[in-house]
Amino acid sequence: PERVPVPRFTALLDEALKLLDASEFVVVGSGMLALEGLRDVGDLDLLVKPETLARLRAQGVSRFLSGGGDYRRDIIETPAGHIDVGDHLMYPITHDPPWDHLVAARLPTAVVSARRYVQTLAWPDWFAIKTAHGRVKDWNDVVLAARYFAAKTRSQLPADGNGVFAA
Repeated sequence: PERVPVPRFTALLDEALKLLDASEFVVVGSGMLALEGLRDVGDLDLLVKPETLARLRAQGVSRFLSGGGDYRRDIIETPAGHIDVGDHLMYPITHDPPWDHLVAARLPTAVVSARRYVQTLAWPDWFAIKTAHGRVKDWNDVVLAARYFAAKTRSQLPADGNGVFAA
């Protein structure tokens, strides 16, 4: 699949890395699609350690922004746009693992550039969160990611003589 430019994601990630060490956050939400070059982001959603969120609040960098219900997040305003941060996954789901659980699950690392790496959710967790949230934009992201992984998988499988991919 062809990669698309992700200038907003890149700018927001640069802003996040001015405030946080890459070990202090996990990229969640549409940022994971941007890391694969599938689409750019409207904002950047990050899962942070509880002590990191407390530090950002104490420094006045982030402010609490309620989205209603179980949706909880802080927001950091930057010149590139806003970054949403939370110390639990920022979506109303029943399985809401804290940072320690995710770290214990050995977070995958995504290559941002030759010298930069960030931690991401595991894709099964990402799919679970996006489908649980159920907004139209989340379902669009699920379809986009599913098509991407289907095409990526097909391109790595040997075809038989009729062009049918063997499973």
